[in-house]
Amino acid sequence: MYLHLAVYASVALAADLLPAAPPRPVGDVVAALAASVFGQELFLLRFHSADHAGLEGHYHWLLQVIVTASVVATAASAVVPRSFVVAVVRSASVLFQGLWFVVMGLALWVPALVPAGCRGMDGGDDPAGTVIMRSAVACGTDEAAQRAVVLANLQFSWVLAAVWVVTAYLCLRVDCRCIEYRQIQAPVSGGVFAGDDGHATQKRVYPMDEQV
Repeated sequence: MYLHLAVYASVALAADLLPAAPPRPVGDVVAALAASVFGQELFLLRFHSADHAGLEGHYHWLLQVIVTASVVATAASAVVPRSFVVAVVRSASVLFQGLWFVVMGLALWVPALVPAGCRGMDGGDDPAGTVIMRSAVACGTDEAAQRAVVLANLQFSWVLAAVWVVTAYLCLRVDCRCIEYRQIQAPVSGGVFAGDDGHATQKRVYPMDEQV
């Protein structure tokens, strides 16, 4: 995954710094590379989660759902680069990933936050006699396991709602009447930028409404 991320970051940086002559739609290539990074993340999570069962496996499965949304939204940005909705969904999915990693860390590896009826499984003792970091959560009864899964689903719903509340607030703070969404493109020459269709367009600064 880190190799794919390094390739994507290098190409994206080169596309921003190097002049495009003749104009080339490099934005589509960068978006495709970004989709490949999320695809590699999904690939690793799929096989990493193969041996996870119970509550930990359910948390990883929900994480795969979020990463799948990132893959789809990022791939769609290569097809419709001017779509504001696709850009918002992609950004929201990345934010959702980060928050869900935090939730997983707190729910699975903080003893005080482990669901009732469940406990952390110790990895064993090292030669010094200290307890090694716990690697899973086990529930004593089926009822406790089902309650923990339901709690994980509720946490997923709460985090998703929080992400969309923040996203909606930020979108409503922007006056859509005077702002046009456009991907940043590398300059061709003399302050002229390459548009999404590969043709040179004059540099624009938004918002355009002088009263704003």
